[in-house]
Amino acid sequence: VWFSREWKHQLGYEEADLRDVFESWETHLHPDDHDQAIAFVWAYLAHPVGDYQQAFRLRHKDGTYRWIEARASFVTEPDGRRVRLLGSHTDITERKSIEHNLRSLTEQLHLALTATEIGTWNWDLQTDRIYWSSQVDRLLGPSGVTRPLTKYDWLALVYREDRESMMRAMQQAMDQAGAGVAFEHRVLQPDGSFKRCIWTGEIIRDQDGKALHILGTVRTTDHGA
Repeated sequence: VWFSREWKHQLGYEEADLRDVFESWETHLHPDDHDQAIAFVWAYLAHPVGDYQQAFRLRHKDGTYRWIEARASFVTEPDGRRVRLLGSHTDITERKSIEHNLRSLTEQLHLALTATEIGTWNWDLQTDRIYWSSQVDRLLGPSGVTRPLTKYDWLALVYREDRESMMRAMQQAMDQAGAGVAFEHRVLQPDGSFKRCIWTGEIIRDQDGKALHILGTVRTTDHGA
């Protein structure tokens, strides 16, 4: 195994402090992540389908743990032999902290709004997964009985004439630092009427300004044309 100088610096070590052996990684794994991370490695080596990707915590020289996302792929010889695994480590500690705080905030907000006519939603821009409270399903009515998994599932619930303007407003907000999200659209009801949904949210960004999540609320107005 060979670890770059940057790989070692990520954990607070100088290049000569850590040996270039598998155990230098294994012995720094968090006890709660150790077995799962090791099992993932052996399983991937036995059946290397797709790229290698997993997240775990590694112990820093100062005794704290850093969340690391590992990605890798095999280097393949012309005859098809896989001779080595080439990869990278990315420190995602800040992202994990933001996600933890978001979960706590979402839970608190959900409890506060459960008895109201307001739903909560959280769009994870890293995975393109959208999560919203059961109250949103009730607000959207018959068209919203299935919880969306991606923005395309969400758009399928939006009245077709409102889809383009909705996504344009969302993109403009993400492109402008400090901007919040505010837009509305219609949902066609079985009786031919419309339910108008008003969405507002805040964009959570990392220290470089990259948008990570959008967290917000939704309410509806009376049916209209």
